[in-house]
Amino acid sequence: MNRVLQSYSVLRLTAAIYIVLGFSVAFAIPELRLTGNVDMDFGTVEYAATATGSIDMGTDGNITYNGMFSGPSIGTSGQFRIRVAGGGNISLGCDTTATLTSGGNSVSMDSIEFVIGSGNRTSFGNGTLCQGIGTPIQPFTLTDEILYMGGSLNISSPVPASGTYSTGNGGGNAISFSVLVL
Repeated sequence: MNRVLQSYSVLRLTAAIYIVLGFSVAFAIPELRLTGNVDMDFGTVEYAATATGSIDMGTDGNITYNGMFSGPSIGTSGQFRIRVAGGGNISLGCDTTATLTSGGNSVSMDSIEFVIGSGNRTSFGNGTLCQGIGTPIQPFTLTDEILYMGGSLNISSPVPASGTYSTGNGGGNAISFSVLVL
């Protein structure tokens, strides 16, 4: 009996969040606090040497694999808490892409999306798509809510090497959010 042995490699994928604060000035500026930053974590992913496809994480942390990838079905969606003293309107801007690196190798993330509030967490493709840090999405009225985010790792050519891929590694590019009190 012949057996086929397929070789798999492993990589660890995380994405960090960087937050940029902004205010529009009227007569009083409401207090804005951004706390509780949690990095997005896809966990350990196994893949065949020639794997291409995508790894998608929803704002609910659920992961789907397209192509020759496998791994945990649940990861950690990125998140941070937004508090506006007394409540108020905010607009959000966020990066449309991120780059995760390991050694000199990289993996790109796109289709970055978010939801505000734990009751709105959803599967990939159902959140609000980021439009770019300079293109705010507005308005959101809130007092104290958590923003959850997800995104897609689109791998169009085989992953060059196994390793711990992170936006925090040299050459990586994290996801930035701009929060503006209106």
